Amino acid sequence: MKVAQYLLQRTTEINQHQQTFHRLFYFLEDLELLFIPEGESWAAIECIEHLNFVFEHYLPQLKAICISDASTTEQTEISLNKSSTLIRKIMTKNLGLWQRSIRAAGKVKPRRLQKHGHKFSPQKAMENFIDDLDQLKKIISIIVSSTTLSNTKVNTTRPLLKIRSVTAIEYLIPHIGRHLNQAERILNGGHLSREQQSNNPDLIYPTSAERIA
Repeated sequence: MKVAQYLLQRTTEINQHQQTFHRLFYFLEDLELLFIPEGESWAAIECIEHLNFVFEHYLPQLKAICISDASTTEQTEISLNKSSTLIRKIMTKNLGLWQRSIRAAGKVKPRRLQKHGHKFSPQKAMENFIDDLDQLKKIISIIVSSTTLSNTKVNTTRPLLKIRSVTAIEYLIPHIGRHLNQAERILNGGHLSREQQSNNPDLIYPTSAERIA
């Protein structure tokens, strides 16, 4: 499969993730975005915040590659190496409950877990996420033109570990999908809590401040 064909397929996945994001988050109030149901560690908006932190790490590197003088227009067959194939398998396979135990690197965890008392704007987090997805699509449209760009190495969030730019994209896109699925699960848990409250007046639906503390 040629680089162009391969990466353009990933663009289609980003479009699907954008549709999922709008379906899940459009019209939601901050209370819903910040609520953490029983059994969850993050609020739905913190899934988006985490993805924004991941983008903050990778997108500047990928953008720098796009404007590098080393670009060429040569197209060739692409063969994913073992690490890329393994990443794809792990990130797209339905891992059930085990998936919940996957831990993010410390610096890309929600800021609430890094700094006590941190507050942020859910609406701003969503705006940044939308912009980042658009940037990622533009990056793919440039990297698609060159095998040199596709094979340029970038730093991962793990110390001393570098991967090809095409492998980084291969990691990022299913990672987006995984955390959107996590956000949907969390939002569904919040909806269930409200239904239980409406059916039982003795249940008190906690405020976002109470649940996020």
